Amino acid sequence: MKAQPQPAETRGQPVRRPARPIRPAVPPDGLHRYTPVPPAYRDADGYLVEDGMECWLFDPAGFKLATPLVGYRLRARRYQQIGADAAGRLHSKVLGLDLHVHAGELRFRDPATRKDLRTYDESEDRGDAEQDRADAAERERAAEKERADAVERERAAEKERADVAERQLATAERELARLRQRLGDS
Repeated sequence: MKAQPQPAETRGQPVRRPARPIRPAVPPDGLHRYTPVPPAYRDADGYLVEDGMECWLFDPAGFKLATPLVGYRLRARRYQQIGADAAGRLHSKVLGLDLHVHAGELRFRDPATRKDLRTYDESEDRGDAEQDRADAAERERAAEKERADAVERERAAEKERADVAERQLATAERELARLRQRLGDS
């Protein structure tokens, strides 16, 4: 029977493990949990620092929570519920943003500008709209260039017709002069 390798702790070598955030019970089905942890909340070795962490529970359908959005902030190894402001928004100190529910969607709001951040779909729609505008502008520029080219071609054709008419007139005048000279000689 082979000897099983022992964990490092049992061989007298301490093992440093990352601190784990204390969270409320695992959210029930249908909930979405957002736990933002920016780099400022990690120590120099990359281990989590517990105080200040936040946990957000979002239940858009209202199946498990009394309100669609609930936030908790870790203080002294205990999560404390984050209170909402008069408008029903919750402020995240970690993100520096307000969180709120609008039309059944979780929205992030910049408190400095008082504007909601765009969702991915809105950014895509905006990008699509900008692309559509750029495409329309490009088509308009192409159509304008085509019109300018058509006008230039028409001018060139008119000049060519005028040159041909002048050459024909000069030929006719020379022929007339030759015929007059012939008549005058006779």
